[in-house]
Amino acid sequence: MRNAVINQFSSLSLRNDVGVLWENLMIAERLKKAEYNQDYYNHYSRQQEIDFIEKGDGNLYAYEFKWNPAKAPPVTFVNIYPKTKFKAITKENFFEFL
Repeated sequence: MRNAVINQFSSLSLRNDVGVLWENLMIAERLKKAEYNQDYYNHYSRQQEIDFIEKGDGNLYAYEFKWNPAKAPPVTFVNIYPKTKFKAITKENFFEFL
């Protein structure tokens, strides 16, 4: 639907919004699992963010969705929540997330 509205039907390799599309797909598919986890989204100042946070089994799990290779978690987040398990979800490992 979005592609029709913005008239954007180019190949993924030519698009400038691949990261946004990837985040949306991963969150939508994860929510379809309908597990009884608490889900959160987190934004920090200085443009640091965590795309998706789940609380389940007494633990916090933080996820970053990256179309391109993975990166380290934001330092601010790690300092505030040192026990949180962080994982970057990429096109190479997304099946284990879903």
